[in-house]
Amino acid sequence: MTILKRILLALLLALTLFINAHKPSDHEHLAESPTERLVPYVSGYDAIYTQYLGNVRQQAETARRVKRKQALEEAQKLYDAKIAEEQRKVMQQKRISRSNNVKLTQFTMIATHYTARCDGCSGITATGIDVTRTIYENGLRVIAVDPRVIPLGSIVRVEYADGTTFKAIAGDVGGAIKNRRIDVLVASENEAYRLGKQSVTVTILKNGKGR
Repeated sequence: MTILKRILLALLLALTLFINAHKPSDHEHLAESPTERLVPYVSGYDAIYTQYLGNVRQQAETARRVKRKQALEEAQKLYDAKIAEEQRKVMQQKRISRSNNVKLTQFTMIATHYTARCDGCSGITATGIDVTRTIYENGLRVIAVDPRVIPLGSIVRVEYADGTTFKAIAGDVGGAIKNRRIDVLVASENEAYRLGKQSVTVTILKNGKGR
């Protein structure tokens, strides 16, 4: 080996030792790696993001509770208003009922029964109703009354003891029909005899003006 080669080898060895002496160790390399440097940054971001999500959830829960409370209060108001309206209607109906009851006049009377087919009967009532072919006038039964008790033209309800009920018009009079007595027009003499004389309740639904 020549002197020149020895010098070159010596320089190469010296350079190698210099490089190895200044090369960072594995520990130093790991400590200064990009991953190690990002760890504190990532941990701080997670904490802030977690706190942010918690605040958002809390705000959403608070808003939900407020809306639910408002909805319940509104529903309660609507319910109270509906109950008040129903009570108002009931009270109004009671007042109307009491008012109607005050206006209604009711009698316990004796009812007899007659027919238009008899000797001396014309088939025309005192108020001009033709009963030769029917015992009804505009869907109402016809009765004879004492006009001093029940004005002619009045609409009444007649109720028998057995529960039979009908509406009638006070459309006739009779010589024997005095005070609290009525005479009910029926279709035949047989029916008049069968029904005979009975106690009935007569309620004046609408006062007539007389004729």
